[in-house]
Amino acid sequence: MALATLPVVTHGAGTDAWASGVLTMLVSMVLAALVAGLNARFPGQTVVEYSRILAGKFIGGLYSLWLLWMLLHISMTHIRIYIEIIVGVFLNNTPMLFLAGAMVLLSIVAVNHGVEVLGRMADAIIPIFLLFLTLSLVAAFSDFDADELRPVLQRGFSPILEGAFVPVALAAQYVSVMFLGAQVNEPEKLVRDTVIAAFLSGLTVALAGLVTVGVLGAAHAQHATFPFFKMMRAVEISPFLERMEVLAIVAWGAGIFVDVSAMLFSGAKGLSQLLGLKNQRHLLPPMGVVLALFAVFAFRDYSDVAGLFQPAVVFPYVMATIFLPVLMLWGAYFVKKFRGTLPGGTGGRNDG
Repeated sequence: MALATLPVVTHGAGTDAWASGVLTMLVSMVLAALVAGLNARFPGQTVVEYSRILAGKFIGGLYSLWLLWMLLHISMTHIRIYIEIIVGVFLNNTPMLFLAGAMVLLSIVAVNHGVEVLGRMADAIIPIFLLFLTLSLVAAFSDFDADELRPVLQRGFSPILEGAFVPVALAAQYVSVMFLGAQVNEPEKLVRDTVIAAFLSGLTVALAGLVTVGVLGAAHAQHATFPFFKMMRAVEISPFLERMEVLAIVAWGAGIFVDVSAMLFSGAKGLSQLLGLKNQRHLLPPMGVVLALFAVFAFRDYSDVAGLFQPAVVFPYVMATIFLPVLMLWGAYFVKKFRGTLPGGTGGRNDG
């Protein structure tokens, strides 16, 4: 979502969009460490399990239920943004519900085969994603004008801060780590790898903001619905080599497929634990139906989606409902550890 909508460009940073991307990267790394750090201290457990240890069965259950809603919310927004691009540019007469259903069905098939297949699928897709994204950025340099990035810090630090609010809020996607972290074989590497992922994704946003402003100019980029996509459409390497936006579309589609699959797995895993079910696969079809319907009917049009991603809306929403409770869980962890009331086997060798 951060790459498709590129909020570092559209929310006031202007020529300093790259600086908003760098700030996003730094803050997201901290948030990713906070989220993954809890899982590292409770290896083999999801947030459904360790939140009950730290906050009690009732409050922990409520928080877990809220996180499941956030996974649904994030996934349906991912899907809606992508099908808006597909319908608006390529398949103008194709019903959105058909596209959403096809995307969700493909994710269900992947998740149904288990988390190992999901991981191997991501391993296979990530080189394609990185290749197409790199080609997109490299191709754009043919029309890049460094003068469009000047003046630097003309309006001070406030626009940079405002441009970072939305992409930092999109770090809410890291809540999936609170479910997926229970599946890893080497929990001691979870924090390191999650922080590296935050670093690389933040770097990608910073580079995309830099190149987009350098090609389109700050004024044109700021008023585009999908700035990165518009930038790729403007690139013409030669009279015989244009329409480079297909690279970005394929990269986004591959990335969203992995994202939605991971969140669908996390949602099914968490919900099965809350309901006391042994087999989470039975939850996948009804969850898929709900996800596809929400992606299409929860928003009237793209203006509803854009309204959600306003700094004054999404930033306090995510900070108050996701990361503030994470800090509270950390507080409960340290209190219980100080009192020596943590159950045996937690807070051991992974505390460092």
